[in-house]
Amino acid sequence: MAAPGGTAFHGSARFAWPGLLIALAIAGSACSKGPPPAAPSTYVFTSAQASSTMEVLKQTAEASPRDPVVPLDLLPKDGIRWETLEDAVNHAVGVPELEMAVTESKSISDTETMFYLVDPHMWPASVTVRRIDEPPYVAVTAVMGPWPADPFSQEKAWVIRESVLASIMQYGKIRVLPGYTPPVRAVSSGQD
Repeated sequence: MAAPGGTAFHGSARFAWPGLLIALAIAGSACSKGPPPAAPSTYVFTSAQASSTMEVLKQTAEASPRDPVVPLDLLPKDGIRWETLEDAVNHAVGVPELEMAVTESKSISDTETMFYLVDPHMWPASVTVRRIDEPPYVAVTAVMGPWPADPFSQEKAWVIRESVLASIMQYGKIRVLPGYTPPVRAVSSGQD
């Protein structure tokens, strides 16, 4: 009997395929088991070790972020994470459409920061981010190139402004846990 491509099958070869597939399936399932599980631990705590461990666990639970001393504000109230502003601007202008980088940042006041940018062709730009009292709680202005009045520079400045504003909003949605320093307490030496 000839196959569509012109190759002849021998009668016994036709029945070898199912056997080969079954053997591969059995071998594959045996290989996927991995190493045998480790033997269960036979270590037994002494009563002093058990009470010391429980004390450490209780102290850790007492010092959890549920304490009113540790605020658990994961998101900024105004939606702007001011401490990561430079990261947000760098993220915004580092996209392929802009290919820019922050070369310097300067704090103008408590509510205003200016970022100096440069593109691969050494064209300068600046971005000013200012805190405002109404949503979106931030105002962004951008100036591009040595000729800011040029239509190309104005269009690129608009793209920079929109990208920076979107990035600042995106960074404001990142949940960040506050730094936690556990209280210092005396730990027993375990010898009772």
